[in-house]
Amino acid sequence: MKKFAAIFKNKELVNRIFFTVMVLFVLRIGAQIYVPGVNVNQAKLAELTNSGSTLALMDLLGGGALSNFSVMALGVSPYITAQIIIQLLSKDVLPALTELSKQGEYGRKKTEMATRYLTLLLGAVQGYGIIRTMENSEYITITLSTTGAQAFWTYAYIVTVLLAGAMLTMWLGDQITEKGIGNGISVIIFAGCVRSLPTQIKNAWVKWISDNTQQASSQMVRGAFQFSLYILALVFITGFVVFIELSKRKLPVQHANKGGGQAMARASFLPIKVNSAGVIPVIFASSIMSAPAVVASFISSDAAN
Repeated sequence: MKKFAAIFKNKELVNRIFFTVMVLFVLRIGAQIYVPGVNVNQAKLAELTNSGSTLALMDLLGGGALSNFSVMALGVSPYITAQIIIQLLSKDVLPALTELSKQGEYGRKKTEMATRYLTLLLGAVQGYGIIRTMENSEYITITLSTTGAQAFWTYAYIVTVLLAGAMLTMWLGDQITEKGIGNGISVIIFAGCVRSLPTQIKNAWVKWISDNTQQASSQMVRGAFQFSLYILALVFITGFVVFIELSKRKLPVQHANKGGGQAMARASFLPIKVNSAGVIPVIFASSIMSAPAVVASFISSDAAN
């Protein structure tokens, strides 16, 4: 409790926490703003969130923005994918990027600029693929003209809106990193994942407790046991993830230390995180899994024309 109370005595830390909360509040507002020119089929999209598909995973990471088909439907997925690609290409794949990675602050700024340009490209392709996939699945209906030459400008307009939302999300993540509690992109992903947690607990309570109040006592006891088991599993999984995230493997390192005319061996440790990649593989995997849908959307579009 003393450590928790000490947080509110640090004015700078309180300001950073408040700034982060306000940015997340802005993101939640943006997740409720629909894309102009698109009607959303709420009944179908309710099925999407429980389908376990790639779009459902993207909706979870985006904090429900995709299920509303809001202006921030793309979230940070294009930026994370672009960042991973640039990092991989910098490992002696492209000499230009490899050279930039060795030029300190100047190289970092140039690499970050290349990442943002690639984010625009990937966001445009991913946005169009999502639009076509959701339109073919009747999740959304485009009210603007999609016939003839007007179709190109309609889709370009919607993709531009989605790209603007993605770039705004990325910029807000940078603001959390600089002026908030840090790790802005990770904070946004975390906020998106825990958004549905209260609703899930409420649904579990209704299913196992509220709906069994009029049933036999044995049914009520069984429901209470199932709900308690659900809460314990939730706490255990959360604790296990935190444990793995904080776990480090200490590799012993020995090196000679000369002192007093006699060489002495001094031991130290090199800490290596067990989960050094964090949530990046999940984001990258979701982007790869969405690639077939993007290709299929282009093929179906060409076949229709």
